[in-house]
Amino acid sequence: MSAERLLLSQKYKEFLACDAPVEFLEGTTAAGKTTVGIFKFMLKVAQSPKKIHILSGLDLGTIEKNIINKDLGILDDFGALAEYNAGGKGKYSLPHIVFHTSKGDKIIYVLGYDNKARWKKALGGQYGCVYIDEINIADMEYVREVSMRCDYLLATLTSYSQSSADTFAFVFTGITACEFTRDELTGYECEVFAFNLNGKMSLQEIIAHANKGGFDAILAPHLNAHTNFAYGTEAYYYPGDARGRAIADNICKELSVTLGIPQRSNGIDDGGDKASTYFGFVRQTKATAILLETCFISTDSEAKRIDEAHEQKAVGQAIARGIVKALGLRKKAVVPPTVKYGIVITAFCGVVFSKQKADEFVKVFWDGKKGNYCRALTNGNSHFVEMQAYLKKSDAHAKADALELLGWSATVKVM
Repeated sequence: MSAERLLLSQKYKEFLACDAPVEFLEGTTAAGKTTVGIFKFMLKVAQSPKKIHILSGLDLGTIEKNIINKDLGILDDFGALAEYNAGGKGKYSLPHIVFHTSKGDKIIYVLGYDNKARWKKALGGQYGCVYIDEINIADMEYVREVSMRCDYLLATLTSYSQSSADTFAFVFTGITACEFTRDELTGYECEVFAFNLNGKMSLQEIIAHANKGGFDAILAPHLNAHTNFAYGTEAYYYPGDARGRAIADNICKELSVTLGIPQRSNGIDDGGDKASTYFGFVRQTKATAILLETCFISTDSEAKRIDEAHEQKAVGQAIARGIVKALGLRKKAVVPPTVKYGIVITAFCGVVFSKQKADEFVKVFWDGKKGNYCRALTNGNSHFVEMQAYLKKSDAHAKADALELLGWSATVKVM
């Protein structure tokens, strides 16, 4: 048992008392979604009349680390009441938790939605309670299938766009597409940085700069090459990094469509996203790091797809779309410039304003209580009065026409 204590706030108690067939917990990274959610999930399992339940996440390693074995996780919260069998046991060959309750032992299958073959094998009946960790990056086929087979569903999702992906950085690697990606992302609610613009930084210098920069996510786009015939797009992320997987997966999908090339299969599904600790950039960078292999320039059929400037721009925009979809980034609000139309008066009854007359006009006309805008201006030897502002050009012209009828020389100008 950890030294930490599970403290129940009033809001937490109200959440535990709430009885609904489907519940979602959304929040930023480290907001406590799992700590809160998994405890209620286990209580619902204990109350359920059914024996079989499901606990699911990105993969087994992620579930074990973030849900089962963590401080205030399942084993910590329930101690001897929960028994985890990572390799299966007895007639239950899949990884599972045996939960000893007052209603008898409950079996909770532990499924990674990254392994389609395994979860398809498990989903053959009806279940009591289902928990889906990070549902926003889950296989949608899995979500549809499992949600129709349970009495109670609890899911968590991370709000990346609100806090955890505020800063996004690019390591420039000589690929023109990087510039288009950066330019595209500046229109969204995130800060975008770029470094290694001259391409002279070593790998260790890049990693050191990335770790000092305090970035939330960082992408290094590359062009792939092979001595033999090879093709397709792929992207690497650190194992268990849900955000990294989401970015890698969506970028590969967008590039595959844009370039008309396949995704290099990760061995689990058709996606080009691959978990790996092989690359130092992915392994040693503190932030979410994605190493992107855009396509194979050693393969003529792929190299010719990025020859022209417009093709490179399309690649950059595809990468940006993948990032936007993965993180749920919203476009920055565009505030249109407010155009106002003012009236300029230069004379009365044919007599051109002197500075004294312009000042006198302002004193007579201006009334702060009515909010009238009026000021005397001088341009060289010319003196005039600028007054009132209108949002509609037609309103300004109507006022100028009325002043003309009274003997004032009035024109409309854009302010």
